[in-house]
Amino acid sequence: MHSLSFRSIAARRLPTLCLLLPLVLSAVPAQAQTSFGPEQVISTSPAVTGAVSVFAIDLDGDGDVDVLSAGYFGLTVAWHENDGSGAFTEHVIDEVGNTTAVFATDVDGDGDVDVLATRSTSHTVFWYENDGDEAFTKRVVTDAADNVEAIFATDVDGDGDTDVLSASLSDDEIAWHENDGDEAFTKHVISTSADWALSVFATDVDGDGDVDVLSASRLDDKIAWYENDGNETFTERVISTSANEAQSVFATDVDGDGDIDVLAAAELGNPFFGGKVAWYENDGSEAFTEHVISDSAHLAAFVFATDLDGDGDTDVLSASSVEGQVEDKVMWYENDGSEAFTERIISDSAFTPEAGFAADLDGDGDTDVLLASFYRDTSYTGGKIAWYENLGPRPSFRLSARPADPPDAVPPLEAAAGSAVTFGYTVTNTTGTAVSGDLYFVAERAGNAVARGRIASGTLQGNGSFSGSYTQNVPSAAPPGVYTYTLSIGRFSTLSAADSEIFTVVVTSPDQPGLRSAGEPWAVSDAAPWPAESAADAPGAQSRATAVPVAAYPNPFASTATLGFSLAEGGTVRIAVYDLLGREVARPVDGTVTAGEHTVQLDGTRLPAGSYVVRFEGDGRVETQHVTLVR
Repeated sequence: MHSLSFRSIAARRLPTLCLLLPLVLSAVPAQAQTSFGPEQVISTSPAVTGAVSVFAIDLDGDGDVDVLSAGYFGLTVAWHENDGSGAFTEHVIDEVGNTTAVFATDVDGDGDVDVLATRSTSHTVFWYENDGDEAFTKRVVTDAADNVEAIFATDVDGDGDTDVLSASLSDDEIAWHENDGDEAFTKHVISTSADWALSVFATDVDGDGDVDVLSASRLDDKIAWYENDGNETFTERVISTSANEAQSVFATDVDGDGDIDVLAAAELGNPFFGGKVAWYENDGSEAFTEHVISDSAHLAAFVFATDLDGDGDTDVLSASSVEGQVEDKVMWYENDGSEAFTERIISDSAFTPEAGFAADLDGDGDTDVLLASFYRDTSYTGGKIAWYENLGPRPSFRLSARPADPPDAVPPLEAAAGSAVTFGYTVTNTTGTAVSGDLYFVAERAGNAVARGRIASGTLQGNGSFSGSYTQNVPSAAPPGVYTYTLSIGRFSTLSAADSEIFTVVVTSPDQPGLRSAGEPWAVSDAAPWPAESAADAPGAQSRATAVPVAAYPNPFASTATLGFSLAEGGTVRIAVYDLLGREVARPVDGTVTAGEHTVQLDGTRLPAGSYVVRFEGDGRVETQHVTLVR
């Protein structure tokens, strides 16, 4: 028997009486973490009354991220123009009526961003053609999606244009709408067994190069994916039927193992009002294992996944709502890198949160949170679109460093090719709890990374410090010139720095050809081990800078980033770049590459500002790296 607390519009939203349940508080140890600022209201205008959907993208092509909203009772699709500093001006696109979802992408391939929206009561999906100056013309994708609840857009059939997907609850249908290249759409039914379908998503789940589809459906508690055979014939594969009143589905590589995992939000848990946010681990063969992130997300409204704290792993965003009770909150779940998640509260005063998104709204290089609330406040009127600024992490480490040999060196440092420089350093843990980290370096010449390597790793106790030294060898083959040498403390695997020291090094011609380090390019020697360092972490007497993960420089980047990677052996390499919705937006490398260190350029000039995932496949490994494009 299913609860009648349907979040879907068909049974929504009158004030409800709720039982006041005991509130259990638990303490967690203080630690360095990303924090979010107070609510900043984008709109409470009539246009966002009954706000049910929100999306973020650079709609007007001016380099900052704008916001789109759908107001069910406001009957309106609107966009909110960002002035570049997180202040917004509202523009109504259409008073479409009873809209349940909004999405944006370049539908017609003319280089600007178009908008998609739904009208559930007329069973219609619309797209709004942008003329390049944000004047929009309404076009129909389909009028046969019975009480359409959700939409998504991507190139389903791989023919180079944008197709549309829909989830409709009255006919239990998941469908895709084929774009013929001239924006005439033909409907193709994927499934009619998604009982009360509420969410749809698309990405390559099984890694075979085509686009698969995912859904969440409420009355059968089901999370499913539909395998594309490459010719757009889809076969249903059930992931779970225990997502009690499933509300939302999302897909990304949660555990960084190179395959696509699935996330879901379910309104109910055990006991009633428990709510659940879970991820389903893909074993690489599309067998999924459920891992519960939270079973206390009361009436979980949505799920979204991205790297919120900039540490290189995937965090999870959600919200819970019991219409004004203590459970109304927006929260993110911090991934510790091993998929153990800790709940962090963004706001505990978000009244009736309904939909969320994450993007860099203020252009400062980190990911902010965007929220649509069905009602404005406890008056049970209006609606609200708001955002929460990511204030960044409290630094867990501080680093100070100096050249120790040659002594009393005055910047810029001079080093002959084939010689060495010794650095002394002190690392301080600024938190009250033990924190692990890596000391590592990056050497660049003319803006291009030439080497990077880990120097030492270990754990510092709360408020502790450690001093050490190491020798940096400069290879005999290093071309003379000016180098930027950055010493950082943080996480080497993702080049995420808590603190850094930057030195300018002038490399001159070798004093003696072949001296000292000819066979060890940019090697580190004489590095003292850190406290609590495991044997697996120990750099040893010499730490080579070649066995390293894919990395991006700079990160965040404004237009072009350099992607660096190394291969122990030559072979096939593929580097692909995906947006936060799992759509491939670039493929900088796809072919045979020789052994050694390589760099390639990622051109972001035609991409909207925001966060992206770089996926590296090659050398017998799969790695991912999060990058942020800013303007």
